[in-house]
Amino acid sequence: MEVKVTVPDDEIGTISKNEIIAAIATQVAATHLGDDTLRKFLHDSIKKRVGEWVEETLGSSFSKMTFPQTNRYGEPTGKTQTCREFLATVFEKVLTTQVNDNGKSDSYGSKVGTFAEYIVTKAIQDEIRHKADEALKGLLPKASDVLADAVRKALDYKLGVRR
Repeated sequence: MEVKVTVPDDEIGTISKNEIIAAIATQVAATHLGDDTLRKFLHDSIKKRVGEWVEETLGSSFSKMTFPQTNRYGEPTGKTQTCREFLATVFEKVLTTQVNDNGKSDSYGSKVGTFAEYIVTKAIQDEIRHKADEALKGLLPKASDVLADAVRKALDYKLGVRR
């Protein structure tokens, strides 16, 4: 692919690298905006760059952060946890919490399993419900035709009509 950027003679010394990059990006986008390959490439590149930046910026400080552990009364135990260990502990507690059939961890009602089991069960139920709805939408017109034909034949038989 060839990209041409025209810069007026009087601006040659004043134009910045970012302005040149912006002009090139504008031209490429105008030419290939509908191209799914370019769109996917840009999306993946941006996602990768942002991920690298987040890891670079927050990763080091995130891994250095520590929290003092406490007992159930809030008193320090003398041990510390990194932020990653702390989050893993919290996520584990949330996912292993016993919940009722509405996904609530209240003290009323019977417990049916852990929150993780509830989430998976709910996702499976939603998918089955969606697939069943799709199947029924396809069957209803056929079923109504069969039913109408059966009613017509029954009426014809009762009335003695021959077709």
